[in-house]
Formats: sequence, C-alpha cells, structure tokens
Amino acid sequence: MSVTPREAVSAPKPSALALGGHAARLGLLGGLLVPGVREWAYAAGLLWLYLGSLACALSLVVVPAVRAYALARGILDHPAARKVHEPATPLLGGAAVYAAFAVTVLHNFNFSLQLKGVALGATLIVGVGLMDDVSDLPAWLKLFGQVAAAGLAVAYGVILNVIPYGVPGFVWLNALLTVLWLVTVTNAVQFLDGMDGLASGLGVAAALFFSIAALQT
Repeated sequence: MSVTPREAVSAPKPSALALGGHAARLGLLGGLLVPGVREWAYAAGLLWLYLGSLACALSLVVVPAVRAYALARGILDHPAARKVHEPATPLLGGAAVYAAFAVTVLHNFNFSLQLKGVALGATLIVGVGLMDDVSDLPAWLKLFGQVAAAGLAVAYGVILNVIPYGVPGFVWLNALLTVLWLVTVTNAVQFLDGMDGLASGLGVAAALFFSIAALQT
C-alpha cells in the first residue's frame, strides 16, 4: 500500500525514560538468553516459567519496533463509527506478539505432526491478518484464508472426535466440525478486537486456563 506523507505519523523523539525502558527490555531478553539459564530452569523444574518469560521478553522488544514501523508507514486503525478509540492506532501489534511466540516455540519444542498443522494454520491466519491490516482485504477473501488455514490443520490430523465411530461419514463430519470450530473461534476473537487490549486480554486469560489444563494432563 502506498503511503502519502500525511498518512504516516512521525513518532516522537524518545525521552530518557523511554530509552531506559528500551534498555531494560533488551537487558531482560539478553539475561534470559545467557547460556546456561535455560538449562538451570529445566533442572529446577521452572522450564514453563522460563519459556513464558522468554516469549514475554521477546514481545516487549519486538512490539515497540513494529509499532514504530506501523506509524512510519501509516498502517493505522483510524477512528470510525463502530470504534471506540479517538486517535489513529498502529496496527501489526498482533503479528509482533505472534512472532515472539513462534520464535520461542520453534527454538524449544520438538513438533508432533498435529502441532505442525496447528503452527502452519496459525501462521497462515496471521499472514491473512497482516495483508488485511495493510490492504483491507474483502470479507470473502479473509474467510477463504481462514478456511484454508483450518483445512491445513485438519490435513495434519487435528480433528475433533465429536461424531462417534460407526455413524455414516463420521470422519468427514468430524473434519467439517473441526474447520467450523476453528473458523468460529478465530472470528470470535477478531470481533472482540474493537477495543485496545480487549482481544489480547482475552488471549491471556484463555492461555492461562489452557496452561493449567495442559499441566494437569
């Protein structure tokens, strides 16, 4: 998308406090990446805390950089009748958070076939969202991308077991329900993204409860 000079927003010059915050974030990330820290966390039974801290530290470093880029390029969510924010708000923040999560996961996990499908599908969803932020995709194209991402996950074996064995066509019915569930949840979160921080807050709450369930199983 071409950006005229009036569409772009110049970021204010950073203050001493802001520079100190940048240095603190970089210091936190550097400390977590020091050789031996991960091994210590694993030996102490704190690996999950370490991984969560690492993803958080990466987000704290990447998000400000992506925000500055969005401001410079004019990739902004402008006020409208159905939106509550008054100033133009930079987009692409979700991509920065996802990048931090993806780097953490790729660096620390051995993927099963199903997890690969989830990761590939999620990456496709993020890619569609990025293109929508930049060029405002039509609704049908966004829906097509979401269905394709869900189908990609299903192709890797991510299938709900809702329809019992023996029901005619139970495999295809379960696959269809999986695609429907993934697309529905994706759009449910997207529709909540009308207020700054609402979708991310919901994501944190959901991740917390999913983590508790994962640790119990």
